[in-house]
Amino acid sequence: MRHYWHTVGDVPALLYAVSQHEEYPNRFSPLLAQQIRLPWVEYLIDLYDEVGARSDVYAGFVKKLSDMRRSEEIAGVKIHFLGPLEADQNRFTSAYSARMQGKHRAKPNENILSAILALEYGGHLVVLGADALAENWKAAEARCRQERLPKAILLKVPHHGGLDALGRPHEKHSYLDLCRANRETRAVLFGGDTKHPHPRVFDRLKARARPHCLANGLKPPGQTFANPLGLKIEGAHAVLAPPTCNPHLGFQLHSDGRMDATTGIACEFCECV
Repeated sequence: MRHYWHTVGDVPALLYAVSQHEEYPNRFSPLLAQQIRLPWVEYLIDLYDEVGARSDVYAGFVKKLSDMRRSEEIAGVKIHFLGPLEADQNRFTSAYSARMQGKHRAKPNENILSAILALEYGGHLVVLGADALAENWKAAEARCRQERLPKAILLKVPHHGGLDALGRPHEKHSYLDLCRANRETRAVLFGGDTKHPHPRVFDRLKARARPHCLANGLKPPGQTFANPLGLKIEGAHAVLAPPTCNPHLGFQLHSDGRMDATTGIACEFCECV
């Protein structure tokens, strides 16, 4: 690892944030919080401890990403930093710093810290946006228009196809405006559960791009299993795991615009090729 890129300016605020969780009045909450949150906190502590140790090796090891960072070129690939917005980073840090001092502040949505990167190679664009929200994508799309970047040949669908990343249909701009016309953009969708992708997002995505699913979240028809594990908790039911398609999907972009995709297992919900 030659550099460590991140979007969080204040590490103590981040560690405080990931240690917080919603509690509900039942006897399972403390156990669930410990099982879900503590491993994540411990992972981040180990990660930042390692980063802190290695950052002393040479200046510039740690790079904070935001929309204010200038584009960089690495091995012929030009990287444009479209997000997160520096103003959002400052708001995140201020809110959690205040909470650490015992002041009441609304918890910010951690997804506003998602990096939005546009990778330009051979006159073609690949867009990666993690879990960035709709407001962040409006700014990113405006930046792409301002700098006259090419339309994306490959898009990682933000936030597993969640509606909060795409915005409402009547809104003027969204990340789909970064895609090429006539469904020439390949869109890679990482679906996580039966709520993702949102049906309206999926419909708009199919109309604008060619989706490739790594795991779509649309529930298979005809499967109605209820509590197959026999959990003795009132209201327990199974959240059906969606079938995984294209588990080893990958892309290779050539300087002349050709793109090779690995073959995968076709699924019944998306248009895998």
